[in-house]
Parts: sequence; C-alpha cells; structure tokens
Amino acid sequence: MISVRPTVVLALLVALCLSACELRLASDVVVDADGSGSFALHLALDPELHELLLDAGLDPLLGMDELRRDAPEWDIEQLEADDGGLELVLRTAFEAPDDFARLTDSLHELVDDQDGQVWDELRIAVDGDRVTFSGAAGLVVPRFPGADGVAFDEEDLAELVRERGEQFVRYELRVTLPGEVVDHDADEVVGSTLVWHLPVGTSRPVAASSELAVATTPLLLTAIALVVATGTAISLVAVRARRAGRRRREARRKVRMTG
Repeated sequence: MISVRPTVVLALLVALCLSACELRLASDVVVDADGSGSFALHLALDPELHELLLDAGLDPLLGMDELRRDAPEWDIEQLEADDGGLELVLRTAFEAPDDFARLTDSLHELVDDQDGQVWDELRIAVDGDRVTFSGAAGLVVPRFPGADGVAFDEEDLAELVRERGEQFVRYELRVTLPGEVVDHDADEVVGSTLVWHLPVGTSRPVAASSELAVATTPLLLTAIALVVATGTAISLVAVRARRAGRRRREARRKVRMTG
C-alpha cells in the first residue's frame, strides 16, 4: 500500500466533481508478434486542477518515491502537459505474456482498496498465429475515502461519481496488436490499435484478438518459382516457334519471287 495516496485520490475526485477541472488517464499497451511489448500509464491534471490541489496543500506527487522503491521495473517520469498542467507517466517493457501479467499484477497489488483501481487481471496470450488481449479496466473509486479526516464518506463520493464523474474524468485504454484485428469489444479501432473509453466508478471487461499473416513456407516458394519458371519457358518456346515460322514463310516467299 502507498499510504499517502487515498487522501490524494479522494481529493482529486471531489475537486473534479465540484469544479470544471479535468483528469485524464490513459493506458497504452503495444504487443509484438512474439508476445513481448511495452506498457505505459499516463495521468494528466489540467492546470486548474493542479493548482487547486496545491492550494489545498495536497501534492499529487506524494508517494512517487515509495512507488519507485516498490515498483523498480517501472520508469516514472514527470512531464509538463501540453496545456501546462502536470503529467505523470509510468512505463515498462515486457518480454513475454507471463512477464506482462506479472508486471501489471504487481503494480495492481501495490494499490489496495483504499487507493482505487484502474485495471484488473490484464492478460496477453499467443496461440499460433492468434494474439489475444483480455482483462477488465475502469476507474474504481476508493472503498474507504473517509480516512484522514476528510468530510466525504463513501456514499457521498459514490453518488458524486455516478452523477458527474464521467464529465470530468477521461480514461482510455489503447492496445496495439500485431496483425489484423479479427475480434474485439473496443469502442474504436484505428488500424491495429483498439481504444476503449472506460467508465468511472466501475470497471468493464475488455477483449480483443488479432491474427498474424501466415508466413510463406520454403516449399510454397519453391512451387511458386517452378510455376513461374515453367510459364516463362513455355512463353519462350512459343515466341521462338513463331519467329521460326515467320522465317520459313519469308524464305518461301523469296524463293517464289526469284523463281
């Protein structure tokens, strides 16, 4: 558990629901044909929200040192967002589907029920020429938000999130699969990238599959080469036969003219 995060998460949600601020979350997964790939989690606060939290004495960066210590395989970067706000990015790379499951599960476990959740049991599977992504995702609010003397209780926050949460929180999951996408429940598909617009206050199942192009085998290549070679040889024989025929006809014509 990252002990300072429950209050920060609660403050974020309350500030969002009571103002015109915006919180943007995005998870980006890129999967290669062998099941390796990369994962990035983006958290962006617009300038108004960042300033509002700082004025209230709440630093959104609290807990980052603990996260670096407890999740050393994740790179954590603080950026200035395009709109001048604050952006935090957590990145990692994985070598295989099991590695992906271990990394996402370990980060998930660091954030307990008091901190809220953004995904659950994300999985990648490679079976022959088929690659599958599955799991659940969505911004699930803390279960015990009344800690540290905050006036809102769990029911108050849940009601706020149900009524106004999705107006001010944007959470997207973007997954890029190798090959051609053949099955999915995403909200958008751009090429081989699937995009889910995730709910606030609960989670939803996510699933997609793609198929890799079947590699051309040496035997098939040999067969194709033989067909091409045979066709070329037949064409050459036909051309030569036509030329020989023209030469014979020309010779006979010359004989008749001289005779």
